[in-house]
Amino acid sequence: MATGRKTGGRAKGTPNKSTKEIREQLENLFTPEYFTSLPMRLAEGKLAPQIEAKLLAYRFGEPKQQMELSGHVTMPNIVLKEYAGRD
Repeated sequence: MATGRKTGGRAKGTPNKSTKEIREQLENLFTPEYFTSLPMRLAEGKLAPQIEAKLLAYRFGEPKQQMELSGHVTMPNIVLKEYAGRD
């Protein structure tokens, strides 16, 4: 692979064919009527909980997720050997 320059495949900015097809299908699914009825469906509790949670996350932000780690972390010998010669 050439470093720093594109040597094949799609031209820069050309969308992936499957991405284009998916976006076209979503345009058919999410019509103006869908968005017009969204507040009513939300108020009536007719939205899937996952969709409601995502809307709330868009409005208020994702809650911070905390992770606790304990113990001793070491680099496996295989990783150390691989990077030992790179200076």
